[in-house]
Amino acid sequence: MEKREIYLLGIGHGTPIFMELAEACGYTIAGLYHYNDERTGEIDHGYKILGSFEDLFRSDIKGKLFCLTMGDMNTKTLVSKRLMAMGGVFRPLYIQQPSFPLMPIYQTVVS
Repeated sequence: MEKREIYLLGIGHGTPIFMELAEACGYTIAGLYHYNDERTGEIDHGYKILGSFEDLFRSDIKGKLFCLTMGDMNTKTLVSKRLMAMGGVFRPLYIQQPSFPLMPIYQTVVS
C-alpha cells in the first residue's frame, strides 16, 4: 500500500490516538500543527510541530490531507471550513473489525 502523508492539527491528550489510527489506516504523519506558535519546532510523540494554525493558513495547502484532533467542535468547524476553502482535504479514518463493516472512527463535521 502506498503511504499517504497527513498532517494532524491540534496537540492534546487525544493526539496519540489519532496518530495511531492514522498510521493504522496507511497514512504517514508529515507533521503537527498547534493552535499557537508556543511549541513550534518541538517534538511531540516523535513528530515535529511544524507551526501554528496561522502558519498553516499562510501556506499552500491545496491537496494536502488533514486530520483535526481537537475536541472543541466550534474550533474544529472553523478550522476545517477555512482549510477546505483553501483546498485542504479531510479524510475519515477507518478501521476494519472482523465482525463489523468498515467503521468511521473520525469524520470532520462541517455544516
